[in-house]
Amino acid sequence: MLTLKEIILVKLTAKIINDSDTGEIIDPNKDEIWEQFIRERTSALDIPLTLQEDIVALRKPIQLEVRNFIEDHYGIFTEEQECSLKFCFHADGTVDRVKTADLLIHSKWLDVQTRFVLACQYWSSRNVLTFFYNLPKCVRRLILCKYSGAKDTLNQFEKNVALWIRIKAGRISDLNSRGWCYKRYNWSYVSLQSHLLDVLTEENRQAFLHDVFENTYFIHLRRFCLSRMSADHREDLLKRFPLKVLSIYLDWPSQRFFLDAVNKVWNHIPGNHFTCLLHIIICQKIVELWKDFNYVNLLRQLCIDAPII
Repeated sequence: MLTLKEIILVKLTAKIINDSDTGEIIDPNKDEIWEQFIRERTSALDIPLTLQEDIVALRKPIQLEVRNFIEDHYGIFTEEQECSLKFCFHADGTVDRVKTADLLIHSKWLDVQTRFVLACQYWSSRNVLTFFYNLPKCVRRLILCKYSGAKDTLNQFEKNVALWIRIKAGRISDLNSRGWCYKRYNWSYVSLQSHLLDVLTEENRQAFLHDVFENTYFIHLRRFCLSRMSADHREDLLKRFPLKVLSIYLDWPSQRFFLDAVNKVWNHIPGNHFTCLLHIIICQKIVELWKDFNYVNLLRQLCIDAPII
């Protein structure tokens, strides 16, 4: 649980990053330029210097959240649209993907086809149907014509539009079954974090989350899967896949759980996995000047707690 101070700092940082002008002007990889910009912006707001540095420290993890969202949605938005996206954030600084998608689907600045493709990734078929019939008739005809054609030319997101059209036309008979979505849907890293996950039966949902967790290389996806599992399931995964779980706890906003978690599984961590954890802390965090957590102290405590072999 974040403190009230941390929640306020996250909100201020997210607001700065959400400014479309800064997103277009400043390269996310230009740390010095971003830090200077944030200090200038926060100074103008009379924010104390110590808090300014806290905001600077949060910039990289929150910006990484934004980049993960954009990369997961690659194929839906144009590059120009990506520069204008506005994001909703949870209190911990992670992107609220469902709320962000809902706002984008209802937005007026995005073209209708993009909004419809997005709706087919996040909404149930019935909600998509309501959205569809609220569109102008000429737009409805255009969508039906475009996505009823050759499936080989459609990307993974457009294939879900084609699937929805088949449902609408009655060519899929088991629409009312909670299992249809799991069996027929073209699941992606986008739909994984959508309303559709809750349409699945509990058994299918947990099986799906477990499969994604075990097979994906992306930490933000493993973090999401872990967040939707029971405490017992998380403990089981920590013992079975300690490196996969512990690497999640080296990223914002979960670092505070790392030491408690690693102390539970020393007997389950192979030497090469421990080396990987050290590499993440030293090379990816300390050397790369991530300031969202005190990684030096974390490294020191990890070395103190590590059993002598």
